[in-house]
Amino acid sequence: MSRCLLICGSLVPFVQLDLELLERHHTVTTVEVYEVGNRAFLTALPGQIRRHDVVLTWFAGRHAIPVAVAATALRTPMISISGGYDTADERALDYGNLRPGPRKWITRGIYAACARIVCHSEFARTELLRSFPGLADRAVYGHLALQGTLLELQQGTDPSAPRSGQVVTVGGCREDNWRRKGIDILLQTAALLPDVEFVLVGDVEASIVSNGSPPANLVLAGRLSDDELHALVSRSSVYFQPSRHEAFGYAVLEAMGWGSVPVVSRHGSLPEVVGSDAHVVSTDDPAAYARRITESIGASEAERDEVRQRAWGFTPENRQAALDEAVATALGSDHHIPSVDHGIGTP
Repeated sequence: MSRCLLICGSLVPFVQLDLELLERHHTVTTVEVYEVGNRAFLTALPGQIRRHDVVLTWFAGRHAIPVAVAATALRTPMISISGGYDTADERALDYGNLRPGPRKWITRGIYAACARIVCHSEFARTELLRSFPGLADRAVYGHLALQGTLLELQQGTDPSAPRSGQVVTVGGCREDNWRRKGIDILLQTAALLPDVEFVLVGDVEASIVSNGSPPANLVLAGRLSDDELHALVSRSSVYFQPSRHEAFGYAVLEAMGWGSVPVVSRHGSLPEVVGSDAHVVSTDDPAAYARRITESIGASEAERDEVRQRAWGFTPENRQAALDEAVATALGSDHHIPSVDHGIGTP
C-alpha cells in the first residue's frame, strides 16, 4: 500500500470522491491549500513529501508550483489531476493557463515534473496536447464520476414522479465567467420562451443581472443546499448548459442522473458527457436552443431513463481505475526526474 500526499484547494465533491477512491488502495494524507503563499504550508512541504511515495495535486494552479519544485528536488514522483483552467487556451474568452505568456511557461514546468497527468475528459487531454504535444505519453483521461451516496439517492428516487416543466442551470456567474458559461445565451433563450420557467442556481453578481436584462420568467435562486438542489433538479424537465467552454460538465452529469434531459452546447467536453447528438445544439443561436428545449420538456420516461443510464455509467470504479493506474505508473517511472528538454512543445 503506497503512501500518497494529496494537495488540493478544497475538498469539493469530486475531489472528496478521489480521496475516498485513493484510500481504498493507498494511505492518503490530504493538505488543503487555502492560501498559495502560506508560510506554514511551504515550510512543511518538503518534510511531507519525504514521508510519502507519490504526491498528487488537484489542478496545476499556483499551489502546484512549490510542489513541483520540491518533488523534483526530492525525486518523488508527482501526478497532476488537471482540467478546466489548467488545460485551456481560450484567448477570446480570456481564460486558461495555456494562453501565451508567463502562465504557460509555469504550467509547462509543473507538467514537466509529472509522471502522469490525469485529465477530466478526453477533450481536456486533447486541449492540453494542442499546446504540449510531447506530453502524449504522460497525459491520460479519467472521467469524473458521480459520488456513491448521490448515486444511491438517484437510484432510489421514483422515476415516474411528475416533472415541474422547469429548465435549470447551475453555476455562479461573475464578470469573468458569464460569457464562458453562456449566461448571455441563457438570458436570450429564456426571453424566447416566456411561458417556460428558467431557474439559475448560484451566486450572481449584480452587474450581470443589470447588464443582461433578465426576463420575467428567469428565477435567480441563489446558492442552495445540497438537499434543496437535489429537490429542484430531480423535478426539473431540462438541464440547460450553453457554455462556450467546459472541461467536463459535472453539474450536467448530476442533473442527468436525476433524469433531467440535458440541452448543451457543442463546446468542450459537453458532447462527450451527454453522449447523444440529440442533446447537443450545434450553434450558439438562442432560437436553436429554444427549439431543442421545447422538444425536451416533453421527453418520455424512456428518454429520461436513457439519460439516467448514461450518467450512471460514469462510475467511481472507472475513475478509480484511472487513479490507480496513474499511481502505479508514477511509482514505476523515471519521468519525475526532469531532463533539460522534455519535448513538451514551444509555449
